[in-house]
Amino acid sequence: MKKTYIFITAFICICFGVSYGAAVNAGDVLSKIEAADKNVKDMEFNFTQKINYVSTNEKQTSSGIVKYKKQNYIYMFQKNPSEQYTYIDGRKMTVYVPANKQAVVENWKDVLNSDMILTTIIGFGKNFRSFEKDHSIVLESQNDKEYVLLMKPNNQKQVWSMHINVDKETLLVNSAVFDNKNFIINVKLTDYKLNVGFRTDVFKFKPAKDIEVIEL
Repeated sequence: MKKTYIFITAFICICFGVSYGAAVNAGDVLSKIEAADKNVKDMEFNFTQKINYVSTNEKQTSSGIVKYKKQNYIYMFQKNPSEQYTYIDGRKMTVYVPANKQAVVENWKDVLNSDMILTTIIGFGKNFRSFEKDHSIVLESQNDKEYVLLMKPNNQKQVWSMHINVDKETLLVNSAVFDNKNFIINVKLTDYKLNVGFRTDVFKFKPAKDIEVIEL
């Protein structure tokens, strides 16, 4: 399930900002995110993710820490239910499971090209206007604290939707729900730290001698 949570996290990493104000439609919200994006170079946050498989009602819960730096640098440490590390350095994605003493390396572009959802959400904050050609993005609702955005594909053969709850004051994503009728993913994000100053070597995997590295 490593790619599943990357779908949501990649979207979340793009949808952040530090501006204020009300909005009247999705374009207004996304324009604010787009403008605020210029003020943030990197970020760190805690995540909790719950996956519910519709047909079996099987549930999975995971939690951990994400570090993100612009230009597709991502580090994800899943603490629960078992330790797993994901490193994306702008070119390669490495998933390391300590219990297996094994790391799997994939080309980051191949990961993007292999999945429509991930391809869509990477760079969403900057490129949402081009995505509007193939997707419906609406401001579904709002309250005193949050905007609720709804994104769906225009192609009726693609059956999925994504709700994104954006904090009105900070324009940080508080939570997101992805539903494709087969499984539902709920993600909550807390404890944001912005402009930490991460070096790029944080996002590079450096295996010990006893770790098997598999290149795909």
